[in-house]
Amino acid sequence: MVIRFVQVRVHDPHARSLVLAYEKTVIPALKATEGCLAASLLQNNKDPYECVSMTLWRSATDAQNYERSGHFASLVEAMRPYFAESTEWKIQLGSDLTVQYEPIRTEPAVQKYNVDIKNGASVAELQAPPYIRIVSHRIRPGAAGEFRQIYERDVVPVLRERTGCRNAYLVADPVDQTKMLSVTVWDSRLDADKYESHGEFSTLLAKLQPTLTDLSQWKLEVGHPSASHVATSDDVTIEGFELLVGGHFH
Repeated sequence: MVIRFVQVRVHDPHARSLVLAYEKTVIPALKATEGCLAASLLQNNKDPYECVSMTLWRSATDAQNYERSGHFASLVEAMRPYFAESTEWKIQLGSDLTVQYEPIRTEPAVQKYNVDIKNGASVAELQAPPYIRIVSHRIRPGAAGEFRQIYERDVVPVLRERTGCRNAYLVADPVDQTKMLSVTVWDSRLDADKYESHGEFSTLLAKLQPTLTDLSQWKLEVGHPSASHVATSDDVTIEGFELLVGGHFH
């Protein structure tokens, strides 16, 4: 399975029309696309001008076919009226030899990750999760296999026994072989915060440490709009995303 994030900046984060356009245009189009399992529009709680379209795909081939078919480009154009104007401009000489200024069009940033579905994990748990926690790990060259073994043997069983944790997924960057994500799905942000504050995260991280070169962590929160940010440690950067609208298919 593949998780695909499309990040854009919008000019009016409070526009109801943005949500309606995604609900009426993007979701039906993706529902009709082969291999698309779910789509959600998220909004950054710290920076409401940042929105992310998160989609789940049955396979990397399905996601690639969608991109190559032109459907993605068509949806980008359909949503472009809601994008923020670019802060970059290009200067060119017109046919009448006058200097002309033209804004450079803002294009969405796209990231894709391969997800291992093992040990009873299901796609349904990622389709409409109340809370998602993502930790990004930098792996030493050649240590990816060892990292996977430790994660599956020592980390996953502990997480599944933790109150409120629905499941854990190991997510691999298909391009950067030194980057892996640990994605955990929780019943609530409170459950995830308790897991972290009680020291269990540090204990599990210590088991993985021999395979790591460096650790950068970030969290993707999908929860209640009024949820506040939780500061944990200097090593963790927290980003909260409110679920504006979403749908799951098949």
